[in-house]
Amino acid sequence: EGLHGFYGASSMERLPAEAAIARQTADFKAVSIAKRKG
Repeated sequence: EGLHGFYGASSMERLPAEAAIARQTADFKAVSIAKRKG
């Protein structure tokens, strides 16, 4: 009771990739680019 949906093996296989993609995206967004003078 109180549970909905299905959590299958394919969902578990994606978790490490999803965490890595989220971390990579956050790292990329944190990169700052210095403005060039001129």
